[in-house]
Amino acid sequence: MPTALRVDNLWKSYAAGVAGCSARVWALRACSFDMAVGERIAIVGARGAGKSTLLRCIAGEHRMDAGHIDVALPIRRCFSPHSDIADERARLTSAALLLLDDQELPVMLRRLDGTMVVASRDVASVQGLVDRILLLRDGRISPLTRVAVRRVAERVVQ
Repeated sequence: MPTALRVDNLWKSYAAGVAGCSARVWALRACSFDMAVGERIAIVGARGAGKSTLLRCIAGEHRMDAGHIDVALPIRRCFSPHSDIADERARLTSAALLLLDDQELPVMLRRLDGTMVVASRDVASVQGLVDRILLLRDGRISPLTRVAVRRVAERVVQ
């Protein structure tokens, strides 16, 4: 399959603090991954992990500090929680890379087809709806190979 997106050694930081007393905060550190045309991947991480920053770097809205992003398809963003599904379907083509953030997941993932990068805080909301899940933690990406789910009332046996 042809490559739709290649993120290679992506670094992104922000200045935190006030003039004269500031520091660099690294949102993304050496993030790298590839995805094929037609593949659906989820980037999962805690609040503030850098998921939206990563999507905005891919979309070209944020300047990265280092690294390289190759996008082979036109990008269609969907960050609005009030997106109309019919409008989104009309706007998308099969040859587009769709970037989705948390708010639209339950409805959008089930109704749209194509190449997608989805950002979510919750593994359960994307499990079974995407081809791969990548974990964004401490600014780094790693594959989430096994999803351990524990029910609240379940006793932990060690």
